Amino acid sequence: MFMRSLIGLRHDSRGAAMVEMAAVLPFLMVLGCGVFEFGTFFYQYQLVESGVRDAARYMARVTDTTTSTTPCDPAVLAAKVANAKDIAVMGVIGGTTKRVSWWNEADITIDYATTIANPLVSGYPSFRGPLTGIRIIKVSTNSVYPGVGFLSFLGLSAPTISLNHSERCIGQG
Repeated sequence: MFMRSLIGLRHDSRGAAMVEMAAVLPFLMVLGCGVFEFGTFFYQYQLVESGVRDAARYMARVTDTTTSTTPCDPAVLAAKVANAKDIAVMGVIGGTTKRVSWWNEADITIDYATTIANPLVSGYPSFRGPLTGIRIIKVSTNSVYPGVGFLSFLGLSAPTISLNHSERCIGQG
């Protein structure tokens, strides 16, 4: 009798789908969570990259005719650094909603001390801007992506987002 029931189980397939699903489900869950984590990472990376680019473009175009007539005057640029950081993190000056919740203005560095030569070629300057040199604006960030938890679940460390964008300062166009 016992042997007959074992032989009958061999031909019975009623629980096969459940067993197969139990074997495949962990792999599907890991794959789904990985797609979600990396999708979130690349989306937030793009937002941070856009913020860095927007801040550099703002600084490249800023002028203040009430205090200086020189485009890209260091004093004017220094006064506009806080505005550029607002644009990078919030998207607008004085905004209240961040592009990315974990990214802060303290993570942003703005350098405008570098200048490159602007020689005359055939009597005209090589680049738009002053003949004394073209000021280069460099906005950079270095921030750790906190993730949604899947990377730490796998025992992986959180990636660091390191970006920079440079623009030549041209002042108001």
